[in-house]
Amino acid sequence: MEEHSFGSSLSVSFVGRLDQIYFKLYAAVDQMGSYHGQDLEKLEPKIKELKFAINWVKNHDSSEGFLMMLENYLTDRGYEKAIRYI
Repeated sequence: MEEHSFGSSLSVSFVGRLDQIYFKLYAAVDQMGSYHGQDLEKLEPKIKELKFAINWVKNHDSSEGFLMMLENYLTDRGYEKAIRYI
């Protein structure tokens, strides 16, 4: 997250690119077939970004079923190189 201050009374936090990739990867796997997968594809994440996102996602759901869905999702989208980080 990026935080910006506007004067002495207002601070605003903005979701950064990597945060978006984390959230969209999690939602795309959790809600297969939703618009989140399309949003993630538009971000065109790099393998390094997916590595960080996979670690973040695993901290939120490390169940065997979810990890299998994550692997399938990455394979189906052409991110086979990222699977080693699961």
